[in-house]
Amino acid sequence: MAEGLARYLLEQKGLLDSVTVLSAGTAAWPGLPATPEAVTALSEEGIDLSNHRARELTPELINEADLVLTMTGHHRQQVLRLVPAAAGKVHLLKKYAASFVGDLETAESDWAYDIPDPFGQPLEVYRQVAQELKDYLAIIMNHLSQGDEEPQVGFNNCPESDEEET
Repeated sequence: MAEGLARYLLEQKGLLDSVTVLSAGTAAWPGLPATPEAVTALSEEGIDLSNHRARELTPELINEADLVLTMTGHHRQQVLRLVPAAAGKVHLLKKYAASFVGDLETAESDWAYDIPDPFGQPLEVYRQVAQELKDYLAIIMNHLSQGDEEPQVGFNNCPESDEEET
């Protein structure tokens, strides 16, 4: 869902052509479509996720990205196991967004910044996660739109989140 939402927000700002956005999962089943709940949750936002297919996260994707945003601390650890040298560009999405608004909580660990995976949950949970993603991505996209760089933004997700495009 994050990829679809990021593309949507960038398109609204007229920046979609200057940023490459994609998602890949640490345990993805390549080619798997988005769940019906993810498709529905985003269609309610005017975003078509019906053609999305999951892709597996690879070291090449990590190395090509300027920024890798993960949904959970566990995903971040998995990315860094693949490419330890990427530590400076791999961030938790929620924590990265919070850093731009000065809203970093005093948390004992990064796990406090996890965004839950809605896989297997009812549609309402997908809607809640989609809204959370949209809120945080809007903050990030606003920040990125003020810079001169054209980053390649990658989202790393768990198996279901791959289809989420989060």
